[in-house]
Amino acid sequence: MRRLYFILLFTLAYSTVIHVPGDYTTIQAGIDASVDGDTVLVADGIYYENLVVSKSIVLASHAIYDDLTDWVVESPDYEWVVNNPH
Repeated sequence: MRRLYFILLFTLAYSTVIHVPGDYTTIQAGIDASVDGDTVLVADGIYYENLVVSKSIVLASHAIYDDLTDWVVESPDYEWVVNNPH
């Protein structure tokens, strides 16, 4: 059990947040530069890419920092509407 805690602590201590397009201009370049445990954080924008993710990373937008209590609304037609700018 101690070994599991050590591995978890070690992973969290050395994980990196890679910002797209701040650190890398494309999402795939950020993914390619990441290692297991990293987070690739993508800023708002339109990205025309086909992504290949073959690592244990977090791929997210800035919505992970938002209060998402009311971000999904069900319409009368039983369709989901995402109400979040990120």
